[in-house]
Amino acid sequence: SCDLTLETAEEEMERLRRASPARLRGVRWILNCVGKYRGGTTATHVGTLRHDGVDYLREPDFERGLASLEKQNLSFDLQCAPIQLVQSAAALFAKYPNLKVCIDHMGTPRAILGN
Repeated sequence: SCDLTLETAEEEMERLRRASPARLRGVRWILNCVGKYRGGTTATHVGTLRHDGVDYLREPDFERGLASLEKQNLSFDLQCAPIQLVQSAAALFAKYPNLKVCIDHMGTPRAILGN
């Protein structure tokens, strides 16, 4: 995996590509975040504990990593909460028209229904 928020993200992507040139196609991060994780009672995913309630789709360091993905012609698999698609993801990814983005789990519609 590659932490897109690190200043060294671009170098890490290059290292991964050299290690497996025929296999590396992109990066996936679980970003479902509507606040701190509350034991599954909100749309925030347990996998976001590493950033404890921070919506990376609004973070400049994360955006820098996305720019590196686009530059290297790698894709991004987006797993986020439905509200994030509207409030942050759409505007962020519009800045990178050549970045291939796969919206995982159809945008997680079950979070809208609350079950």
